[in-house]
Amino acid sequence: MAQKEEISHAIAAHASWKAKFKDFMAGKLELDAHVVRQNNQCQFGKWLEGEGKTSLDKADYEDIHRLHTEFHKIAADVIVKKKKGDVQGAEADLGFTGAFTKASAVLTRKMMDVK
Repeated sequence: MAQKEEISHAIAAHASWKAKFKDFMAGKLELDAHVVRQNNQCQFGKWLEGEGKTSLDKADYEDIHRLHTEFHKIAADVIVKKKKGDVQGAEADLGFTGAFTKASAVLTRKMMDVK
């Protein structure tokens, strides 16, 4: 898949994570922190580790890889917080100024710049 197309898919996928987490917080969807923490299990992560590694400029690859990894870490942390009963902490991370929202925005911004 072409770099621009893959990045467009990744941006859309990050938007869908917000809906998934809304359902997770409402108890409508089960998420596994161990799986979510892995940055190479999503479609974009697989592309990034394969074709993306060779098609992206080295500096862009390193930035995107770091930001993508951080996003997955924060997403997994939200899951852990909720499952441990810290619903308020999880909701704060998902809020407008929360860690999840910021990490997603920074990654999306970087992907848009590269695209």
